[in-house]
Amino acid sequence: MGKAATSSSHLFIELQELRGDTWTETGRWNHALEEDALPLSPGHDASDPHTWSQPRLPTISVAAVVRLQLALSPANVFLGLRADSLREIAEAMLQRLVAGGLLAAEQHERVAEALLSAKRLAPGPDSPNR
Repeated sequence: MGKAATSSSHLFIELQELRGDTWTETGRWNHALEEDALPLSPGHDASDPHTWSQPRLPTISVAAVVRLQLALSPANVFLGLRADSLREIAEAMLQRLVAGGLLAAEQHERVAEALLSAKRLAPGPDSPNR
C-alpha cells in the first residue's frame, strides 16, 4: 500500500442512542480504540452533557461475537445498496423491516422521522455546536 492510500485510511465511528426525543452520542471508536461517554458529574459545564473515558482497546466476549454473527445475517446487511442520501438508506431499511414483519407498516413514518431527526442531535463533548 502506498503512502497516499495509508494516510486516507481512517475509520471513525460514533454511536448515538435515542433518549426521549434527542439523539445522544454515547460511544465512539477511532483507529480501533474505544471511548465511552461518561455522565455529567458535579462541577462540569452543564452545556457539556458528558466527557469521554480514556481510550482503550475494546474487548468482546464469545457470546457477543456469536450475537454479532447472527446480527450480520444477509437480511440485516445492505451490500451494494444504491443510495445517495441517509433518507434513501433509511427508507430501504424500513421497507425491508416492514416486508419481514419486524416493523408494523403504521410505524414506518414515525421510525423514519426518528432516524432522520438530525435537528435533535445533542452536541457531543467535541462538537462545535456546544
